Amino acid sequence: MQGSWRAIKAEENGSPVAADDINKILIKIKDGAYELLVDGDSQDNGSFTVDTSKTPRQMDIRPQGGSGQLMSAIYELEGDNLRICYAREGASRPKTFSTSEDPRLYLITYKKKPAE
Repeated sequence: MQGSWRAIKAEENGSPVAADDINKILIKIKDGAYELLVDGDSQDNGSFTVDTSKTPRQMDIRPQGGSGQLMSAIYELEGDNLRICYAREGASRPKTFSTSEDPRLYLITYKKKPAE
């Protein structure tokens, strides 16, 4: 999971998010920490842990900015694609990679950028 990941598609409320809104998102991951950049400007950072023993795999994200509230997620890593379904605003951890059952869920797919 280490490296830089560019957002390539996203979904909320069961519908795709406009490409213009997500193509500006980049996440840098290193040693259990992340930095979220939008148009090259740092927007958030924090730490995360993963549990690979669960199906689907689980992720707990601890942002340093904003509310600092723990975010629960599930993730799937296949080659150069990373798919994460986030629970926002206190929602329960997602059970599937779908946002149609709860408007507080956000699904995003990232593509790994080649090493610079």
